[in-house]
Amino acid sequence: SASDGSHVVTWTAPAGYKTSNCTMSAALYASDVPSGDDYMILNLETRKMSFEGLLSSQEASNARYNDGWYKTTNVVLRKVAAGGTYPTGNASTTMNPNNLPTTWTTDRDYYIGVFPVTQWQYRKVFGSNPARMQTVIEGNNKDYRPVEYVSYKNLRGANANNTALAADATIPAVDSVSDGTSFFQKFNCMFGNKRYFDLPTEVMFEIAERAGVAERAFFWGDTADDGVNYCIYAGTSTGSSTMEVGAKLPNAWGLYDVAGNVYEWCLDAAVSEQLSTLPDPWTPRSEEGVVLRRIRGGGYWGNSSIGQTFRASYRDNRTTDTSQSAAWNNGVGFRVAYIVE
Repeated sequence: SASDGSHVVTWTAPAGYKTSNCTMSAALYASDVPSGDDYMILNLETRKMSFEGLLSSQEASNARYNDGWYKTTNVVLRKVAAGGTYPTGNASTTMNPNNLPTTWTTDRDYYIGVFPVTQWQYRKVFGSNPARMQTVIEGNNKDYRPVEYVSYKNLRGANANNTALAADATIPAVDSVSDGTSFFQKFNCMFGNKRYFDLPTEVMFEIAERAGVAERAFFWGDTADDGVNYCIYAGTSTGSSTMEVGAKLPNAWGLYDVAGNVYEWCLDAAVSEQLSTLPDPWTPRSEEGVVLRRIRGGGYWGNSSIGQTFRASYRDNRTTDTSQSAAWNNGVGFRVAYIVE
């Protein structure tokens, strides 16, 4: 995982070795695949899963994955390591009265998409592209734009109102991709139904957006004007449309479009309770009969300016039902998550 050039390898002899009478030789080999498991790579053509580590810096890894190869054929996910203490929430009781500051300690790794799922990737998995933002715009490849105009039920199934990540009886295993009726049913089938991919919970999404940093006005800092470097909104979009994922700067963990471009579906029901009362980051808020689901990812391409809705703590909702026009909003997409059990 080292960068190109000369490097010093230092060997410290174990206790008891007479280092004056000891020699060591080593051969170093460069690899196109950095070792480690910081990134999960899901190839939609071969239906194979692989893992890669960080390069010599987060910036070097960002450059590696911000490429068309990882916006089409490969879905790339970034690991959020277990054992961390991660802040969420906002102290304002008027803006987000049900998301006050708290800190979560994770007991397992999880992975979350580096990008929202693109139109190319959705079409490859599901066989069609429902996105409304498909107008040809020079310099804005529609295949790389986030898919939108997908409802919660399109993604998780007609009876998926109150189910939990990694324990979902409403997304059964299928024998072939063509047998699936929802995106995640087809997606899981592509990778053998041996691992369970789904939407992130609200807490998982906010932890990932903040990248381990305590409350600031926005994930990049306290100044809204700086958001032009990080967010797709009306002031930075081209042709009144979504833009290619990865067109702006990522957060500190190399995740792109965590604010702006599109809002994103989460697992949780839109229930008026403090988010901090959940038992852990993996359990989505759920309540019988609630048909509104949370969306996160502050702001979208149609916002006229970067305001309160671009905060990491901001929460909104849409109905799950595909028959409801509000669910089919052309400013709502999603990204893939996976919890390591």
